[in-house]
Amino acid sequence: MEKKLSPHAAAAQAIRSELKKLGVKAKVTSERFSMGNAVTVYLEDINPAMMEAIKEITSKYQFGTFRAMEDYYDMNNVIHDIPQVKYVHVSNRPSAAMKDKISQALMATKYPGFDTAQPWEVSELVHNYFRNEQFWKEHLAA
Repeated sequence: MEKKLSPHAAAAQAIRSELKKLGVKAKVTSERFSMGNAVTVYLEDINPAMMEAIKEITSKYQFGTFRAMEDYYDMNNVIHDIPQVKYVHVSNRPSAAMKDKISQALMATKYPGFDTAQPWEVSELVHNYFRNEQFWKEHLAA
């Protein structure tokens, strides 16, 4: 007897497969909850240009958008040929090694005030530059 996947598990499997074709290592999970379901994609150290490509891939698996001002879910992206979920979340975090690399690049470029910044300021700067495509091109592209 063939096991049939739930819609959210099928969407997660499809996303995982597409990311694998791109050579992207990701943890993809799915869940269901009252009045909905979701897929979450966990990534690490993905550059901003690749993130745009990943978001383009994953966006087709979300069948709509939530409009908070009206407290309304608009089903404006229904595609009947693929499994879809109510929400797709993509999380890209820098690893400890990437944080160190960004910090070293900021120190090397003498970013104003970086060497005297408070720990929470350093963390915020590192995360901002982690998402900055120009910074990646200049300092992190290997």
